[in-house]
Amino acid sequence: MRRFSKVLIFLAACGAALVLTIRQGGDGLHVGADPNLRAAPRGASTKYDLSQLPIFSKTLFYVRENYFDKNRLDPKRMLVGSLDFVQRDVPEILIDRWPERDPKQVTVKVNGQQRVFSIEKVDAPWTLRSTLQEIFRFVQPNLQPVPEKEEARRLVEIEMAATNGMLYTLDPHSVLLDVETYKDMRTQTQGKFGGLGIVIEMDKKNRITVKRPMPDTPAIRVGLKAKDHIVRINNESTMNMTLNEAVERLRGDVDTTVDVYVEREGLAGSKKFTITRAFIRPPAIDPAPRVLTVPAGPGQVVSQAGPPAKVGYFHMQHFSANSASDLSDALALFDKEHVRGIIMDLRGNPGGLYEQAQKVSDAFIKSGTLVSMVGVGGAQRKDETATDSGHEPNVPVAVLVNQNSASASEIVAGALKNLDRGVIIGEDTFGKGSVQVLFDIQSPVPFGDKSEDDKLGLKLTTAQYLTPGDVSIQGVGVVPDIETVPMLVQKEGERSWIRLQSSAHKRREADYEWHLDHPSARHGEKPMEEVSYLLAPKPGDKKHAHDEDETPVDDDDDEDAAADDADQKTDFLMEFARDFLAQAKGIRRHELLAAAKPFLDKVHAAEDKKLSQALEKLGVDWSMAPVTAGAPPGADAGHGQARRGEGGGRNQRQDPRAGEERRQRHRLPRARLAGERQPGVRRERDGVRQDRARRVEVVRPGGEGAGVVLHAHGRHQGDAVFGAAGERRPRRGDAEHRGQGAPALRLHVPDGGRR
Repeated sequence: MRRFSKVLIFLAACGAALVLTIRQGGDGLHVGADPNLRAAPRGASTKYDLSQLPIFSKTLFYVRENYFDKNRLDPKRMLVGSLDFVQRDVPEILIDRWPERDPKQVTVKVNGQQRVFSIEKVDAPWTLRSTLQEIFRFVQPNLQPVPEKEEARRLVEIEMAATNGMLYTLDPHSVLLDVETYKDMRTQTQGKFGGLGIVIEMDKKNRITVKRPMPDTPAIRVGLKAKDHIVRINNESTMNMTLNEAVERLRGDVDTTVDVYVEREGLAGSKKFTITRAFIRPPAIDPAPRVLTVPAGPGQVVSQAGPPAKVGYFHMQHFSANSASDLSDALALFDKEHVRGIIMDLRGNPGGLYEQAQKVSDAFIKSGTLVSMVGVGGAQRKDETATDSGHEPNVPVAVLVNQNSASASEIVAGALKNLDRGVIIGEDTFGKGSVQVLFDIQSPVPFGDKSEDDKLGLKLTTAQYLTPGDVSIQGVGVVPDIETVPMLVQKEGERSWIRLQSSAHKRREADYEWHLDHPSARHGEKPMEEVSYLLAPKPGDKKHAHDEDETPVDDDDDEDAAADDADQKTDFLMEFARDFLAQAKGIRRHELLAAAKPFLDKVHAAEDKKLSQALEKLGVDWSMAPVTAGAPPGADAGHGQARRGEGGGRNQRQDPRAGEERRQRHRLPRARLAGERQPGVRRERDGVRQDRARRVEVVRPGGEGAGVVLHAHGRHQGDAVFGAAGERRPRRGDAEHRGQGAPALRLHVPDGGRR
């Protein structure tokens, strides 16, 4: 026995090590099988106990171990956030806090029952969890009864609401995605899925309509066409079906079939199409890249001895697994066509794969740090550097951006700007510069036939990224070199609309509650140049939402006609960038901007003329007002006389970064009605609608932490993600946002007031 005594003692010690928990006070790590922060095992046969908090516990564990800024963890605030979200999502639960700002207790009311809970001692993750457990032990038995098969899912949704409320107090981008959202995200972000190859939308009559079939897909091979109205999918009517529900039914495993019934103009009744699903590879560049021909005109350099200059153009819709390969094909086309410049359109691009943003940037840049990822306290840092492949295009580059360009788009724009490779044109971008890690959390109850896929996705902020020069865009975005400002002059019936200024405020990252900051962000940076242009309504566009209570005119025919050749149309920014690149003499950003003045002067003069002509049609005199007697030189006269000098109606001011003169367009000279007739004028808000781009991309395979994804802006957008799986889709704060608009002048011009 003595011979085995040491062995037995050793085995007993190992067994004890498996069940003992080592704890450290404060925010220190818990090691071992701490039941307070581990998810309960999944079991479909047992009744779901909300107070066990398996989802909340697992999430709290990841937050404590991986969140990038531990100073933002406030347990009491996190608990209050959890209760606020539960109250918001569950009508039968009401929460009263006292006092409101820094509560010491909460009163929980459920269907006429109530109890007071003290939260004064909630100062650590385990006290946060234990207090929420106590609250849920009171909540669950007092909820309204529901059918047994729905009970578990309802309780999971309550726990998810509490979890998301906790995450909401950390930052705008940490979130727990539900099973359906997470599954759809993985499908979307892999760069291919089983489907038909059609883009569908909901028309004004709430009919599911084919917007367009994709080239070389099952849909186009069987004969589906744009404007087909899908009335039935298999044996299910689409009458009350949402767009997401239709997408779910149209997609499926490769080589399976689906029956699609459509109504088409000119056909009686509905027509049935039996379509076999195939792998669909949505293009990252859509529409297809094309070559723009520069017309002869002011500001263009067109050789009289040769053909017109050509400029390549592509619109990167999102950064998916296909982005780098699609860009390679586009660059091959541009090289074959011998273009004089390349326009990269990132307007409305919500982001996507972090690694794809690196590759797209690297395609244009020979050397330098493209982007840096900085973790907790700056201790963990990873620099991504450019490689000289020898195939980078040797032509100037212009990048078009707007307020909806976010995350991965901002990485690319920031790299090309800060490394002196491209000129940025448009608006300030969204300003999303944080990185999220993606963690899988198994759902405690099954949600579908394949229960092994029932995973929740935790997206947790673990780092921030920096553009070249260690400059953060967090909260400020990428400031364009040339800012473009659309002006609107339009008459609708007896009312005339004039908008000469851009919105004073648009919804951006810094507007979100609990948004992040970074000390290297360049607050107050200004564009080098500003170009105002007259916004030309699209053909058939008879609606402008000047008032939120106005109903747009329903004119499907005009819209359809305008959409038929939309892929070949250009807008002002495309034409401006095309002509700007065509007359360029160098390829570096500083060279392009230094030589831009003559071209910009011609553009300013042309747009001034368009504006004056448009206003004259409304009976508004846009000529210069006389200088007020005794006014100092350069002072404005009357309503705001424009100081016209060499720049043709623009002021001169110093650029704080380079010390060079820069011109700012003065947009509000004195406006007078012909015959000095003054109409009624009232100031209004220019509502700015922020449509969400819902694309979110895939991560590299290979286990947790294998890849990085950047999504679009918004709480469900604009997130950089490491993770073992992809992600996607709407989340809290998913409503459309309207920013505070710039003042707009509405001029009611009677017929007698026209010239």
